[in-house]
Amino acid sequence: MIGQTVGHYSILDKLGEGGMGAVYKARDLRLERFVALKFLPTDKMADEERRRRLALEAKAASALNHPNIITIHEIGEHEGHTFIVMELVDGKPLNELIPRKGMRLTEALRIAVQAADALTAAHAAGIVHRDLKPANIMVDTHGRVKVLDFGLAKLSAPSASATLAADESTRTVAMDQLTEEGAIVGSVPYMSPEQAEGIPVDARSDLFSFGSVLYEMLAGHRPFQGDSDISIRTAILREMPVPLKRERKHLPAELERIVGECLEKDRERRYQSARELWQDLSACQAHVAGVGLRGFIRKPQYAVPALALLVALVAGVVWSWVKYSRVRWAHDAALPQVQRLLDQKDFYGAFALAQKAIQLVPDDPKVQACWGDASWEATIATSPPGAGVYIRDYYAPERAGSWSFLGKSPIRKVRIPWGVLRWRIQKEGFETLEVGGGMFDSPDVGFALHSRDSAPKNMVFIPGQSLQVPCFPGVKV
Repeated sequence: MIGQTVGHYSILDKLGEGGMGAVYKARDLRLERFVALKFLPTDKMADEERRRRLALEAKAASALNHPNIITIHEIGEHEGHTFIVMELVDGKPLNELIPRKGMRLTEALRIAVQAADALTAAHAAGIVHRDLKPANIMVDTHGRVKVLDFGLAKLSAPSASATLAADESTRTVAMDQLTEEGAIVGSVPYMSPEQAEGIPVDARSDLFSFGSVLYEMLAGHRPFQGDSDISIRTAILREMPVPLKRERKHLPAELERIVGECLEKDRERRYQSARELWQDLSACQAHVAGVGLRGFIRKPQYAVPALALLVALVAGVVWSWVKYSRVRWAHDAALPQVQRLLDQKDFYGAFALAQKAIQLVPDDPKVQACWGDASWEATIATSPPGAGVYIRDYYAPERAGSWSFLGKSPIRKVRIPWGVLRWRIQKEGFETLEVGGGMFDSPDVGFALHSRDSAPKNMVFIPGQSLQVPCFPGVKV
């Protein structure tokens, strides 16, 4: 292929080859830019059904428009060969960057946070990767992450045309049936248990694969190993990986918990969204940065009295760097994600992330404006006073630790997220009150509690409240 011209692309060099085809460096003769051309295997594109599926996946992936997701420019054919034109990344795949004993903690977290942000955007658009692995994560010369091949693993599944041929009366195939049950899709060492079993997958499958990649970045080897694909799949289904704390000392307990939750075999116990994973990784990254700086400041050589002025200067520089890092994280990572969550009407998620940002940089005007967009101010009173007030997202799954404690009443001028919430009011000797509601008519919010022995036998109190119900055209409320 080198030296040939495909459409208006002149092929210059071969960059690599894998299970999903060969990749070439090419020059776009119209726009005078370098691009990457991926020629897909002919056997995987042998029928019209798979070509249609490729077009659908490429169209969906090209609309993602995220800084950590490779940009797809075009899809075409040349002499019967299907190819995809993509953004050319000047860098290396992650599998070439992981040392034998694992990556530096700060570097691993920097890459993981960006990759998790890419998954958040893709899953919000309804796209599941299905083949997340180090070879599909590029890191350019500036340290930016680009995730490749979103949705292409689906093409490895049996073609739906075979099903159509078996039943000529069938005229349509649902999109969620294109990956048939029983088909093994993805790279075996990074498969989720549901992939290894050949059952239908959802976005949580990508989070298991992400956990395998993050484990390898930290430990220097894969969490599940074996002498064959069958033994590796058996390990994924039945065995637990060696605990990270045995592989690497002084690893933050929170990071070990994050990896463990990603690698839960039961997907109901796994992280339920990439956004939640991204938030925990971002918080862990900020914590690690703070711990590293404190350790630097405490080095013995700075204790000499004669260097007191130098210590003060270094401390000033370090504090400036910490402040700059916090502002940069808030502006470049937190605020764009808060805006995306607000656009998606995920008010509670936007509130939680904006709260982390305001805690780090409380005086920053952009963060303050974002904090205001994600919340409103309320004064909360209870009768009797002294009750604990808790809130949580109304739509959040029932998971431990999901209630947020606001304080004991009365609480003055506390920030509350927009949207529908669950409220829990607790006080010793009184029935616990739990109600749903969003923003009230007044910033003054009040709740009345009833003593435990005041309700008639076999009855409980149900609080009365008014609820605004959205009306839609043609629907009577």
